[in-house]
Amino acid sequence: MPPDGPRNRAGRSGETASTRRPPTWRRRVSLCLPLLLVLASALPAAGGEAVTYRPYAVDGRPPDGLAVTLSDATPDAVGSFDLGRVSIQVFAPLAQVMAEAAALPAEALPYRPEAPACSDIAVADLPPAGTGCADEAASFRNLMARGAALCADLAQPERSVLQGEPGDLAAAELGSIPGLVAYAGRALSEIRFPRALYDARRQAGLRRIMGKIRLPELERAAAGFARSAAALDAGRGGAACAVPPAAGARLDGLRQRIADLLAERRRIDAAGRAQAAAEAAALRAAGRERAVLPYPGLTAPERAELSMLLGGIYWRMRGGGLVLEPDGTQATRYHYNALPMAAIGALNGGAEGYAAGMAIFSRIFEGWGIWMDMGRTPGGDGALADLAGMTARGARQVGIAAPMLVAGGYDSAWLSAGGLHLGPVYYFAWERLDGVTVGPDLAPPLQPFLEGPTAWGEALGGAAIAYGFARSLLAGRPIPVQGAPLERIGR
Repeated sequence: MPPDGPRNRAGRSGETASTRRPPTWRRRVSLCLPLLLVLASALPAAGGEAVTYRPYAVDGRPPDGLAVTLSDATPDAVGSFDLGRVSIQVFAPLAQVMAEAAALPAEALPYRPEAPACSDIAVADLPPAGTGCADEAASFRNLMARGAALCADLAQPERSVLQGEPGDLAAAELGSIPGLVAYAGRALSEIRFPRALYDARRQAGLRRIMGKIRLPELERAAAGFARSAAALDAGRGGAACAVPPAAGARLDGLRQRIADLLAERRRIDAAGRAQAAAEAAALRAAGRERAVLPYPGLTAPERAELSMLLGGIYWRMRGGGLVLEPDGTQATRYHYNALPMAAIGALNGGAEGYAAGMAIFSRIFEGWGIWMDMGRTPGGDGALADLAGMTARGARQVGIAAPMLVAGGYDSAWLSAGGLHLGPVYYFAWERLDGVTVGPDLAPPLQPFLEGPTAWGEALGGAAIAYGFARSLLAGRPIPVQGAPLERIGR
């Protein structure tokens, strides 16, 4: 189990917050590090109106200098929570999740998943006419079964996560976005999620995103099914084993349904490509450009949303939640932090994003157990000291990646703000989410997911870093001017 992600409030076994604190002078020095990120600001990126992000305030006064300017944001980019003496600011999409989680009743109603799509398609039990046609009958039934599965995939592309066994790391492909979704999604499918956290609206968003990501795969499957059906039409097996009219009508109906569903997936993807093209045009008008990104049908909001989701889930998995850990602390960090952060970087920033994601991972080795209790450990420092210490620790988490982005011409302010979330979200988790659980009783090969404040802090902190990372990359970089050096603009 990684020492920076313990599953209990006291931290690592046999230790308390008070026994593990560094000398006071070292903590004071560490609190200055976030200020360096602010002082490193250069020129603002071209874009919308500037929004000043401040992670927290005590008695209405934010810490001196601890702020980041989000120059391409809108006024509703952040949300606020009043927690008594402390008020915090977090990214707006994260604030919505936090508010919904805090409002959960003790016995939250679980979300009722939809019935599997295309379940009304019966695998035809009508054998071809004539005798001695068992092989042809089996082929026809297999074709109908293939078609029914393809129909379900096209209607509900997110259901691909239900394949395989949960926690099967050997079969996982965590270096890709589809692999990350599949591995985490299979484990999450065992949880009866509260409706407030996973409702029809969020399911529709995930369905739209997964339909775009899986479209090439679904198109290949549809083309293969069409070829097999055409071969059947050609009378393979001879007239004596021809498909009876009633069975042929079932096949024709299935073909049409698949064609209609595929057309809808293509329509949604085309609309996404058009929006992505409009986003690129707006960036070019501001003198900026994005890297060439995978899954061209995904829009910038969809990329940021998916990044936040995967970042939060895998940061919690790195801390020992949801699935049993790989063999050893370093293997856990590699599989559940290095690979996901690199894939999230590539999703939003291509090769440069991949490298910056690995740089985020490179700071995972400094623990944060000394601050995660937010003043709850007897004899330890108080909640405000822990809030400051955890906020500074979050700044250091992105302290290598942020300058890398600036060197590439990106504005790193969103990523820096994401790092500064670490203190506020842990503080919020202790104040508002103590006793709120999601998936607390999973059995091996799974294990509890969000079973306490520190687990929530991990998930929310990872989500904030991944979301900020995505926003920094998606804001693009200056377009190089021919014959002139690239002007590095960033913070």
